[in-house]
Amino acid sequence: MCQGNNTTELLKNKHLTERQRYTIEDLLKEVRDAEYIANRLGKGLRTIEREIKRGTVTLRNTNLRDYKMYCADAGQRVYAENSKNKGPMLKVGKDH
Repeated sequence: MCQGNNTTELLKNKHLTERQRYTIEDLLKEVRDAEYIANRLGKGLRTIEREIKRGTVTLRNTNLRDYKMYCADAGQRVYAENSKNKGPMLKVGKDH
């Protein structure tokens, strides 16, 4: 068995920056697919797919029709809310 997907390099820069989120938004407006965006940013395809899902919001146009669009601000806000749960648990909370 050949395990060609293994790497000995350290994984760095796993999280997307706000600038990268705005780049994703611009490229999606240019009707680029997730694979192109992943190659352009040097990230994994699944990372970009998850980010698009995380930052997609429902908007309403003047004809009162709903449509979905990626918004970098929404993606950054969700990321910030989810990152609050990082870190060790409180020791006081475990003391009964």
